[in-house]
Amino acid sequence: MRSPTNFRQADSRFYSLLQELEVQHEKGVVYMSSYSEFAKQFIGTRRGSRKHKNIIDFYNANIKPLPRGYRVSYLDSWCATFVSYILFNCGCRKKGVYECGAERMKRNMKKYLLEDKTKGKKDCIIFFDWQGGGWCDHVGIIDHVDSKYYYTIEGNKSKMVGTRKILKTSKYISGVARV
Repeated sequence: MRSPTNFRQADSRFYSLLQELEVQHEKGVVYMSSYSEFAKQFIGTRRGSRKHKNIIDFYNANIKPLPRGYRVSYLDSWCATFVSYILFNCGCRKKGVYECGAERMKRNMKKYLLEDKTKGKKDCIIFFDWQGGGWCDHVGIIDHVDSKYYYTIEGNKSKMVGTRKILKTSKYISGVARV
């Protein structure tokens, strides 16, 4: 059995942690989890599954106003919707970051784009142009980085939440944003 002194010490540490979380919350800092850590629980979520429908329903109910007034359907491409869901649930409240389309999301995050797309870090938002036409057609979250590669978590990758390993210098990366 613990002595009363140990209870006070434990209470003191717990109180300090609560104070730190309150300060972080007031500053708009992500405190629940990092974006990628929160996103990991959705890896394997397939389009049409209950988890997928919950993501779409949450976006439609909580992102106000809906970008362009558009309600996302269960059949829509949902990579940007997934990223918006993650950002919102991790406490990011920066204006204009929520979007259901990858290109529009990239344009809205213009001020957060890094000048050098090879300098991304964990929790940065990564934009892709798979067609090579200058149009961003996919978006994800950087989970971790090594000297050559980004490792990402992406909604709507082959109709599910999946992961990817891609060279930092890949011509398909159209931008990296730190929000």
